[in-house]
Amino acid sequence: MKQLYAVAAIFFSGFAYGQNFVVHDYNTGQPLAQPIVLTVDSASTVEYADSKFHIVNVTGGDLDCSWSRERKAHDASIVEDQICDDELCFTANDQTLYSRPSTGFSIAAGDSTFFQPKVYPGDVPACVIYTYYIYSGLGSLQDSIEIKFRFDSQDCFLSAEEQEIDFSTYPNPASTDFNIQLTTNGASVDLLVYNILGETVMTEQLFDGLNNVNIEGLTNGVYFYSIRKNGKAIETKKLIVRK
Repeated sequence: MKQLYAVAAIFFSGFAYGQNFVVHDYNTGQPLAQPIVLTVDSASTVEYADSKFHIVNVTGGDLDCSWSRERKAHDASIVEDQICDDELCFTANDQTLYSRPSTGFSIAAGDSTFFQPKVYPGDVPACVIYTYYIYSGLGSLQDSIEIKFRFDSQDCFLSAEEQEIDFSTYPNPASTDFNIQLTTNGASVDLLVYNILGETVMTEQLFDGLNNVNIEGLTNGVYFYSIRKNGKAIETKKLIVRK
């Protein structure tokens, strides 16, 4: 199978400034320019198609890493959708949004992890488009990879771009309730709350309108909340609980 890379006209070094993780090509070991958009063509409708990368920690310290996958264009002929990293392979079958089940894993300073999306067709021509999001620490988006998998020359295309979501949060500090006023514009939105150790202490699915999140179970202290749209963190900020 072959991979066709569509690279931006900007230098990678300009984009990478301030990033904690950088995606490298598996074969050449070189960093990939933004945006990372590629097509994987396979003549086979039986064997899986894949693409391999290295996610490199470019900071001076160990750092937690996690990822999610958004299905942009679906084909019912796909029988398995899998994502592998250094620790495990995860199956995300028939889920529009999929996040790594655990909060993540640690990558040592200057080290990297293997990252391999894989798609298994159902013995007929098929096409899908997936976007993979890479996060560091408490859900800070670092990079994304969009891949179109085409089997036996079948093609597919993205629909119209999604609208942005509008939201506001209050109060902060909070005691028993944390309110999120939200307009989703059809997106899937969720809330994750972490303690200062980076451990997830609360998850909530959010809906259009006023979301009243009960935080009575949290003890006094400093937390971080992350609002995610379609698995992608769009805001990560501090939340102070004071009773």
